[in-house]
Amino acid sequence: MLRLELYSYDCEMRLGGREEKWRRNLMINKKLWWVLLAILLLGATRLDAQEVTVDVLMRLRSVSDVQISPDGKQIAYVVSTPSFESAAHEAILYRIPVAGGTPLRLTHRTRIFNRPLPWPWLRWSPDGSLISFIGYVDETPQVMAMSSTGGESWALTSVKGGVTRYEWSPDGKQIAFRKKRAM
Repeated sequence: MLRLELYSYDCEMRLGGREEKWRRNLMINKKLWWVLLAILLLGATRLDAQEVTVDVLMRLRSVSDVQISPDGKQIAYVVSTPSFESAAHEAILYRIPVAGGTPLRLTHRTRIFNRPLPWPWLRWSPDGSLISFIGYVDETPQVMAMSSTGGESWALTSVKGGVTRYEWSPDGKQIAFRKKRAM
């Protein structure tokens, strides 16, 4: 059987202090490749062309970050919508059970980091009790946290110039972060 490699990606896993790395390849057989190609070509000819306007583009929403909880039962994600009024992306944090259901909106007044594009750097605390992200405190990006069940968020950092990246320590008692470079 002839196979065609569509893409590959690196995987890393840590179990009991042991680290394993491997490369996964997504393979697809020749018949399926031709079926997909036919669907793509025939489907494209049957679509009616729609005019793309600024209004249509401004209604587009995108998911900018997705993180699965440490216990594997919940998914936190950020939905971003462009806004003419604020000249930025308005980002909102949601949580949903992995099994499905109604998403729970977690942020209401907190502004999630969105410049130049939404990049909230969403993380779960190791015990899954907190969801953290980069949000604005007085127009400066800082690490914010909130209960994974909802409520108001609070700042974990107060770094002059702001924070660009961070990670939780394995025990969840500290975070390591990268400070924004001075201009």
